[in-house]
Amino acid sequence: MGADARLLKRQVEAFPELTVPAWIPPRGDESLADYARRFAEVIDPGGPCRIGGVSFGGIVALEVSRHLEARGCFLIASVRHPSQLPWRLRIFHPLALAPPPLAQMMIRGFAKSVEISLGWRSRQTTRNFVAQLQQADAEFLRWAARAVMAWKPQSPLLPPHIPIHQIHGSRDHVFPVTRSQAQTLLPDAGHLMTLTHAGEVNAFLRRSMATGTLT
Repeated sequence: MGADARLLKRQVEAFPELTVPAWIPPRGDESLADYARRFAEVIDPGGPCRIGGVSFGGIVALEVSRHLEARGCFLIASVRHPSQLPWRLRIFHPLALAPPPLAQMMIRGFAKSVEISLGWRSRQTTRNFVAQLQQADAEFLRWAARAVMAWKPQSPLLPPHIPIHQIHGSRDHVFPVTRSQAQTLLPDAGHLMTLTHAGEVNAFLRRSMATGTLT
């Protein structure tokens, strides 16, 4: 939720046609589905496209794909259904209810805890991600926390002509792999795999775009 285009820096370098749109401001307490409908209107390329996202962005990508001429939806370190969200996401409840100044303080505290817990593993990656968290918009995060906890996707998840391509890391502690339906599993990769395992993620994207397999 707190990431921005820097999370996909290595993918943009590998795929020049890739665009990473900025989040649009949410409207009050609108649902994830309503937000995705408006977002799709903003980013619509006017023709066939592929939609994807990382973590919360993957959840949004699923909803956005319904409103575009999508040829595939790519989920990176994400989930397909609310039932796959871990119980620990309850930590977002206080953030969802907090006023903006307090929410900003909570975000900074969370960013610091991430830096302490992950810094020894991948210092540069951690610094990049922590910087994104610290600069994240508190109001957007408050809405996103509420929206993901109230997420109710349509059934079926996507029309049958839109394949879902999913990749997950075996050491993802945000969205545990045990809840994932990913076709591709990266050993030793965590939640920030677009940065720590960029080569493998890019190879997955190339393979998936080449096959067009319906899953």
